[in-house]
Amino acid sequence: ENSNLSARAQSALAKIQSSAERLAHLTAGLQHNVTLDSETDYSLVNLSDSLSAALDKVRETSNFHTFQVIADTLPSINGNPVQLKLLFYHLLDNAIKFRKPEGELTIRITHTLLEENFYQSVPGKYKFVEHVRIMLSDNGSGFDDRYSEYVFELMKKIHSNTDDLGIGLALIRKIVHNHSGTIRITSQPGNGTNVILVLPVHLPVSGA
Repeated sequence: ENSNLSARAQSALAKIQSSAERLAHLTAGLQHNVTLDSETDYSLVNLSDSLSAALDKVRETSNFHTFQVIADTLPSINGNPVQLKLLFYHLLDNAIKFRKPEGELTIRITHTLLEENFYQSVPGKYKFVEHVRIMLSDNGSGFDDRYSEYVFELMKKIHSNTDDLGIGLALIRKIVHNHSGTIRITSQPGNGTNVILVLPVHLPVSGA
């Protein structure tokens, strides 16, 4: 339908369409960021199912398909199913965006069950709570470790030549915090990135 347009007009139209898509993605990301705190519906969530659903979405929305995901069978935890799917989606999407230009991208997801000391805001109330430690490692381009906190800030990014909007990791950290967990990143230029999540297996029932 654009066959009657000049080359210059077609180029301009392509830029407008690209900008519109970026704006739509930015708006959706900011909406997610605003609404995450209002999603308090927690239930038992199979993390392997969340990962599988996120992987399906990534394969559907990404133009890059030369990658493999090697994952442990992950446990079930108490959490919000929508947020946990979104968490894995952005983890996978980030790995794809910051892959090396050559070679196959490999993403490995491992886990360990552990107990951590959990402090309650009542004097003398300490208890050990079962957590799952999840590590997502890729063989992508990596980045300087000094930016490991900066990358979590909303609308911040260290690779200016990518289509990344600087929202994914900010959403990931917010989801992790909503689940009373922790997250950190280690990375080296040219040697890939490790994202380490620690999430409690059981969360208090909403309103308890």
